[in-house]
Amino acid sequence: MGFVCLVLEPVGLIAEDLAALIGDIAPDARVILAASPEEALAALGDPVRIGIAFADLPPARLRASLLGKVLEGAQVPVVFLGYEAEARAEAQRFLELPFAEEAVAAELERARRARA
Repeated sequence: MGFVCLVLEPVGLIAEDLAALIGDIAPDARVILAASPEEALAALGDPVRIGIAFADLPPARLRASLLGKVLEGAQVPVVFLGYEAEARAEAQRFLELPFAEEAVAAELERARRARA
């Protein structure tokens, strides 16, 4: 199985935009789109083999969720979308809208290196 990216984003157009950008940067990557934490959990499978997760949730809400616990247990790096101030305050990874190709590429590369 190649590199797998989870995109947790309730706004379909934003999710598709990020998925397309990931596909342009890393054509070998498989992207799983989910609109909710529950949908993401159903798509992950067991064992979790995700290389990176992009999540449009506040960091505290993700940490408190079952999805957050599963991602943490699998040591999946999480990049937050749309919660820049909160993510910065907690020293978390984040992407600002609109997504810059260089920023997405850097996050993918960081995650790939961590898995190597």
